[in-house]
Amino acid sequence: MTGAIKLIFFLLALPFCAGLVFVPRDRSLKRTFHIAYIYGWLLDMAVFFPVSVACVFFIEQNNFIYCVTVYMVLQILLAVMGVAVFAGRRMRSSAKSSSIEAARTVLQHSENVDGAASLQSDKADASENVDLLKVGGVNGPTSQRRDKADVSENTDLLKAGTVGEKSSSQPEAPGAAESDSRIEFRPHGKGKVFDAIQGFSSLLKERGRRNFLEAVILWAIFGGLLAFQLYKAVTTVFFDGDNIYYVVQSLIATQQGTMYREMPYIGGSTELDMRHALAVMPMWFAYLAEVSGVHATMLCRTVMPLFLLPFIYLIWFVVGGELYGVMSSRDDYKTPASERAADVGFFMCAMSMLAIFGSVSIYTAERFMMTRTWQGKAMFANIAVPLILLGVLWINRECGAVRNNSTDKKFSLSSLLFFNGWFLFLLVNILSGMCTSMGVAFTAALICTSCLVSAVRKRKPLLMLYGILVCIPNAMYMAGYMLLK
Repeated sequence: MTGAIKLIFFLLALPFCAGLVFVPRDRSLKRTFHIAYIYGWLLDMAVFFPVSVACVFFIEQNNFIYCVTVYMVLQILLAVMGVAVFAGRRMRSSAKSSSIEAARTVLQHSENVDGAASLQSDKADASENVDLLKVGGVNGPTSQRRDKADVSENTDLLKAGTVGEKSSSQPEAPGAAESDSRIEFRPHGKGKVFDAIQGFSSLLKERGRRNFLEAVILWAIFGGLLAFQLYKAVTTVFFDGDNIYYVVQSLIATQQGTMYREMPYIGGSTELDMRHALAVMPMWFAYLAEVSGVHATMLCRTVMPLFLLPFIYLIWFVVGGELYGVMSSRDDYKTPASERAADVGFFMCAMSMLAIFGSVSIYTAERFMMTRTWQGKAMFANIAVPLILLGVLWINRECGAVRNNSTDKKFSLSSLLFFNGWFLFLLVNILSGMCTSMGVAFTAALICTSCLVSAVRKRKPLLMLYGILVCIPNAMYMAGYMLLK
């Protein structure tokens, strides 16, 4: 139980708190908490990579102990910084809103005072007019009697005209009464237009109910599929030769306190393994096993699928939300929210079915996802690649967005980085280097190709330049790998 609580703290709570630093002031945390967690987890991975690599190359004995100590302190500091920045940002926002409310109250009070003053002046003018009328009534009785006589004369003329019209009127036609009786007079708003509007509104309500029911059914199906995958991932044993290396390296780090200086196949000390020294994802699993007290083998094969599979689907949920307009970053969709939720639910069900039935060979990403979840290659194919797709969607959305100059004059660093594909590319490049040494080459090729297509499509050549600049860490990683090897 204690190990589970520690895992929740180090695997869920601290990355989420670190990701709060990226939530802008104008974004609701209730709608962006999943984006904050993804950012926080990637930030923790970006910090773990240089710490672990430095300990591997510059410390020979007990380097894993130094890595755990330094990284734990940095991870806690990042979480504290994220909470502090988020709280300060919210306090400034609340103070600004309270000052605006106070200014509005003062303005309303001043308007009330001006209205009361004008009302008193109007009362004074009215009393003055009454006095003048009274004076006129005393001084001019003759004119008042003349006005009364004119009014009575006009009344008599109107009565005489009415009587004359009635006497000189012609008799009605025989079918006039019948035609008048056939005319239907409806109350106001009860015509055909009102009936059409009422029918259309009822149709929309019925459609909204159907969309809501469809969304509930689809998300329930996805929940069942995810539960089935988690059950099979925990209870089914898959034999793979790479587990002898990856899982045993994590186990050696927790038991011997060294990283990549023990032979995982036969045991015993050896030289530094230059081939895998930069791919430090097994050391991250060893770190989680060390701080939680859970055995490294049990953590990799049983616990991590319970975290990694929902995390993979969380990334696909963000991708689906960006495609169907559920994300808060897109407000230009006219389709109802229930329909968009149903679309994303169908998208998640389709991705889940592809993961279940995608093991058509031993090299597919779906097979790695279900049978080698804890390996770096599986994390690269199922986490890094979807994040690159998400970054491409964000970049194309930003290029096609119409900005309002009045609202974009003031921006903060958090609003610049949030939903920013370039910053996401930078974090994903570091993650791919942690997963596998060949991952940096694949991510660089994928990012540059996507930026080239976007530059041609949007007619913005700078997109290709930005893509090349983002891949500079990949070039440095590959150069270091070639020199060390």
